Amino acid sequence: MWRTVHAVLRTPGTPLLLRRSMSTSALLAQKSATLTVTPKTGLADELLDIKVEGLGPRERVTLRASAVSYRGRLFRSVAHYEADGRGGLDLARDRALGGDFTGVEPMGLLWSLTPVGSEDPCFSQMPRGVMKTPLKVEVTVHHAPQQQAVPLGPALASAQVQRWFSSPELSRARLQAGRLRGVFLLPPGLQQEVDPKP
Repeated sequence: MWRTVHAVLRTPGTPLLLRRSMSTSALLAQKSATLTVTPKTGLADELLDIKVEGLGPRERVTLRASAVSYRGRLFRSVAHYEADGRGGLDLARDRALGGDFTGVEPMGLLWSLTPVGSEDPCFSQMPRGVMKTPLKVEVTVHHAPQQQAVPLGPALASAQVQRWFSSPELSRARLQAGRLRGVFLLPPGLQQEVDPKP
């Protein structure tokens, strides 16, 4: 009997097939989660719809947002959640259990972005020219770490969005009155002439 078992295990290709099967199953399990963030492109104050599907029932996960500022500084935020009984998560409905904020905060991952490794939470993200370039934000979902100090593992799913601080359709006019300077932004569709120097 043992000779037969030993012969089967030594059959060329058998261990390789087993390893392939296990690797494929693990890969499928990691890619079963889907993360949807809409709209893909929008203004900075436009509400984001962030949803995760394909998680385990009541599974605890961590969502992280990452963005590189216009000066090349990395900003991040994290929040911990628990999926519902069907393995779904909706940031407009479900509350954050911890991280950089708590409670139901659909835009929490954006307004809680802070510079990595900086002691100044008010580090500016907006130099000149910011109105012409979108802020690119990546949102990822991870298995929740067992301990707070443990770094996050590989992302189960990810999505990227662009946030504009100005609509490309806006008309711009520089204003000047004495020592006062400013820029007047005129929404599209308004037929109105602006005198930049009243």
